[in-house]
Amino acid sequence: MCYFNNMLKPAITLSLLLAIPLSGQSAPSFEVASVKPNKSGDFRRGLGPEPGGRFVAINVPLRDLVALAYGISNLDAEARVIDMPETIARERFDVTAKASGTPAPADYPPMVKAMLIERFKLQAHEEVRDVQAFALVARADGTLGPLLRKSDVDCDARRAAAKGGTPLPQPASGPVCTGRTIPGTITATALSIGSLAGGLIRFAGRSVVDETGLAGYYDYELRWTPDEPPEPRPGEPPLVIDPNGPSLSTALQEQLGLRLEPRRVPMKVVVIDHAELPTPD
Repeated sequence: MCYFNNMLKPAITLSLLLAIPLSGQSAPSFEVASVKPNKSGDFRRGLGPEPGGRFVAINVPLRDLVALAYGISNLDAEARVIDMPETIARERFDVTAKASGTPAPADYPPMVKAMLIERFKLQAHEEVRDVQAFALVARADGTLGPLLRKSDVDCDARRAAAKGGTPLPQPASGPVCTGRTIPGTITATALSIGSLAGGLIRFAGRSVVDETGLAGYYDYELRWTPDEPPEPRPGEPPLVIDPNGPSLSTALQEQLGLRLEPRRVPMKVVVIDHAELPTPD
């Protein structure tokens, strides 16, 4: 599972703000963490780890931080982090934290959870509930669309080699086991269909679960015309999108041979029992 989604992360470098040490806890925790309200009104947001054991969140709601802490994609946070107090749900925050050493990606969720308990007095529990979602399904005959191709790249082996300190060289054709997601375009080289389902959440408007039965890794290219043209970031040119292109649903069927079916799906949700605005740094 991918814990961090940085595709919306603005090009901002935050210096470490006045930091408050966290009290001793049995769970993994940051050495220091700063939490400040963000009143900019900017639509951009981002969160994730940075080099040197730093964790930075910019202009994010508490819901996104809770989602990360509980292993839920922040794209899915609206549907799966529930009962957030309205007084906090409207607020946005900047977080800068520092961990000791060089944490692995899997170390960050429990550290974020410890920070939320410390600073937001978070109390929450997990349940399984039926959530209105989409199931991503394949054609009954198993035929793939023209822009969905099975990859022979073994991403598991490449990740294992990288973890062991001897990463495999990238093929001459370019990077593999990676993808790009922007409004109107999702492309990938050797990624799972589950990764595609995760990328669709942002544009489908609800949770998307992979029920294609397509195992392994795939190359795919999906292009469609969003219902609402995305606003460009300040100082950046607008995205080039064909105004006469297909809808997302049509593009999925024609290009990849897949479709979205409305379903009520049992999913883990995080129920907020209590949360408070953090004390100022």
